[in-house]
Amino acid sequence: MKNADYWIKHLNLIPHPEGGHYKETYKSQIFLSKGDLNNCVTTRRSASLIYFLLSKKEKSTFHRLKSDEIWIFNKGTSVKIYIIDKKGNLLIEKLGHDIENNEELQVFIPAESWFAAELIDKTSFCLMSCLVSPGFEWDDFELADINKLIEQYPAYTDILKLCAIQCNE
Repeated sequence: MKNADYWIKHLNLIPHPEGGHYKETYKSQIFLSKGDLNNCVTTRRSASLIYFLLSKKEKSTFHRLKSDEIWIFNKGTSVKIYIIDKKGNLLIEKLGHDIENNEELQVFIPAESWFAAELIDKTSFCLMSCLVSPGFEWDDFELADINKLIEQYPAYTDILKLCAIQCNE
């Protein structure tokens, strides 16, 4: 059986600062000027793509991007994605292949939304692809200060704390 270690090794995935493992697989050769972009201060590639893998108790901790992101299910178990949009609304999406159980093969995360994710089955893994447009740049990536988010969104304290600490047990 192909487990998380298999995919990490064969896809050459490396640890990601938000949790999990990743590998960049695509950077568009088409560029957008900063005049075409709402939130970015320099030119950006039109799109980028990575493999992203969460295993066992790993979590994608709360973070946000200046670009839209689409998570695309590839292999493994389902993932619960917590999204706090720019208006402060909490959305909980399930990424997976069980359509009859309200899972989606693709989950859209709007730019400037805070989001985090965890596996539903903590004994398994999920391999997904993440498409970012305009393309991902580290300057556009912001890890959350959980205490500030709790101050801003006290009604979501339990979920914010749940995805605040990286668990690699």
